[in-house]
Amino acid sequence: MLNSKFVFFLIAFLSGVAASILVQTCFSVSFVSWFKGLPDILVGAMVGAVVSSIVGFLGAFWTNKGYEKRQNILLEHEKEKYKFEKRMTLKKEVFLEVAEYFSAALRIIIKILDLNYPQKEIEDLLNKHVGSIAKSYLAASEETVKEIINFSADVAQTMASLMRDRMEALDHKKAIEIYESMIETSRNELERISEPLISIKANDKEHIQFLDQQFKRHEKIIQNSSASKAEEEDLLRNLHIQFARKCFSEHGRLLSEMSPMVIAMRLELETDKNHQVFVAALDSNIEKMNIFYESYISNSLYQQD
Repeated sequence: MLNSKFVFFLIAFLSGVAASILVQTCFSVSFVSWFKGLPDILVGAMVGAVVSSIVGFLGAFWTNKGYEKRQNILLEHEKEKYKFEKRMTLKKEVFLEVAEYFSAALRIIIKILDLNYPQKEIEDLLNKHVGSIAKSYLAASEETVKEIINFSADVAQTMASLMRDRMEALDHKKAIEIYESMIETSRNELERISEPLISIKANDKEHIQFLDQQFKRHEKIIQNSSASKAEEEDLLRNLHIQFARKCFSEHGRLLSEMSPMVIAMRLELETDKNHQVFVAALDSNIEKMNIFYESYISNSLYQQD
């Protein structure tokens, strides 16, 4: 297919050549005399042909101009549409990573209730998604970035406070493990001492006295360690219950305070039709979770004998 601009210039060139020849011919004497001698009907046909050609040329010219204008508008529209879709794709990818990071952080708040959960796994889970926050600085609008930074700071402060409380509980747990080890070691020593006491001769008083002293010493260790262990267990029980309540409370609070950030991201993705529905559903879910958490603390975390 010929280029429209080439066709236009070709028609213009040929029309110009024809017009030049026509003018030169019209002003010659022989042509005027010849033209006057033509029948009227033929003259009318010739004039009509010339007028039709001019009208056709002008029509083609303006049609071509209109086509080019529409094409330019369409191309500009497609260009803007491509930019918009590319921008939205980037936002979706980044916002999904941000959502995954904060989702992981909120899951950790529940996971750290288990004092046996490894610290390294907690750090790895957080570090895995931390780069997504920096990505949002480039892809999100200023308002959304502000909400992400505010919520990220809140999560960081909350995690630092909870980890500090968890370390205190872990110290008591470690003390209990030490006392358990001391009790186990002393019990093994009592078994070891009991065997020679049974078979030793009655007149070997010095040996019997030494073994008896060792036996009593390990009995004392068991008694003291057991008392200290019970004391540490009571402290840990109370600390753990307080820690659980704090974790559940902070989990619900962060879920609630996450709303402005989520709404800002939904607005950028043009998926927010009525954010009040989202907020109401979230608040209802938080209320249900709080009821379950309190029941869990009362009935499952530490059952009282």
